[in-house]
Amino acid sequence: MSSALPRRIAMRSLSLRIAVVMFLLPSLRITSIHAGDDLSTVVPFEIPIIEGRALNLVGTNSCAAGSCHGGARLSEGRSFAAYQIWMRKDPHSTAYEVLNNERSSRMMALLYATENEPAPHATKEARCLNCHVTTESSGDLQLLPTTHAVTDGVGCESCHGPAKQWLGLHSTIAWRGLTAEAKSSLGFVDTTADLAGRAQLCASCHVGSPGRDVNHDLIAAGHPRLNFEFSAFHANLPKHWDPQSPRPTEIKDVEKDPAFEARAWLTGQLVTAQTSLRLLQHRTEADRPWPELSEYACFSCHHDLKESSWYQTRRKSKGQFAWGTWNYGAFPALSEDAVANGQFENLRQIMQGPSPDRDKVHHQAADLDLVLEKLIRQESSRDYSKHGLDQLALQMIVQSRKGDLPAESWDQTAQLYLAAVAISLARERTAAGDPRNLTIQNDLEAIRQELLFEDNVDSPRKYSGSQIEVILQRLHGIQETLTTADSVDR
Repeated sequence: MSSALPRRIAMRSLSLRIAVVMFLLPSLRITSIHAGDDLSTVVPFEIPIIEGRALNLVGTNSCAAGSCHGGARLSEGRSFAAYQIWMRKDPHSTAYEVLNNERSSRMMALLYATENEPAPHATKEARCLNCHVTTESSGDLQLLPTTHAVTDGVGCESCHGPAKQWLGLHSTIAWRGLTAEAKSSLGFVDTTADLAGRAQLCASCHVGSPGRDVNHDLIAAGHPRLNFEFSAFHANLPKHWDPQSPRPTEIKDVEKDPAFEARAWLTGQLVTAQTSLRLLQHRTEADRPWPELSEYACFSCHHDLKESSWYQTRRKSKGQFAWGTWNYGAFPALSEDAVANGQFENLRQIMQGPSPDRDKVHHQAADLDLVLEKLIRQESSRDYSKHGLDQLALQMIVQSRKGDLPAESWDQTAQLYLAAVAISLARERTAAGDPRNLTIQNDLEAIRQELLFEDNVDSPRKYSGSQIEVILQRLHGIQETLTTADSVDR
């Protein structure tokens, strides 16, 4: 995990982490020429292209014309400058470049180098490329087009779909008259109204999926731990679109919802949990390492050995690995279904046992996957009024206090903080005149300070009794604030 990650978590500025996956590439020789170059000495450099069938990707440059999405004037709308924003500000545009840095080289050496054979380059590994470049779709990890240069990184078609069939049409007036189904049939992906779809696109790499699995081997070699929280990632993504721009009447832009931040958080939690369960099922297959250590809390092993540290003073078994503390942290509070919670607890007990049974884990995860699917479908029908938001926040806080969460898990406490921030932001929009908003913000800022890692430290080393006590007090303060009626409620 990056040493700066905890600071980014607490500040809601999570860096976009892009997982790793691979393909063997031949190369296309292209010459880089700059103003003032001596043309007689210009040396061609190689841009990898991917062998395979001719699919439907056209490349990011197809969107970059000034009259399309490459305009430089934001006054015309962000969508007209989408390419410029992506290229200059979006970390996805440099996803391929990071495969050439020292960290990636060191990872490859640790993973693959032998006395007789040097390690392959990260730009030649499908394990890396399946998330660091644009692939045909989230489920197609086998073949890519013969003419598609990978140096674009994670470009337009990674999210919007292969554009060969719709690129020309979408620049015409006729495009606006097409139904969502008609556009989808051409390969276009529109997540304007589909919040779960957005989260699923992100989670396929930022949580992981078959072929995109950042397991413990990769993390131990130096890949950042995948601490994905959709609402924070979404908030920090440089927006290259205009949420308030006119849309066809049948398309509802989810970002226009005053409670969008809370919806993004809740949807993200459900999608992250479901994606994690599906990855867990994949990891139980016979040819995979088992148990997969990245399923467990890093701090189960990597923690301070001082007797006064938060980890040593926990009441839980010291020899038990905590499972799913990040990706499933909110699940018990989100599902009011006793059966669902019972299923989750059963799976947790199996995973935290000394030798989890692959088959049992696979079946339990598959059953729970169905529960998550139902909850995701029901998300849009939840009550996101001020009262509904308050109840959601209280539900999370009460659940955390029952399990003595701040004292037991830094991961889950950080997730609780992110939940409270998202709900607070939504509350500010749905109840702008409520004087309690400022009180809640102050409590959240105090919690943020206690969750921060020290500079250049990769774990919550200073997280101990005094910090935990402050967090408990502030959580209690938020609980009291939300349960106290004021003139706004009356």
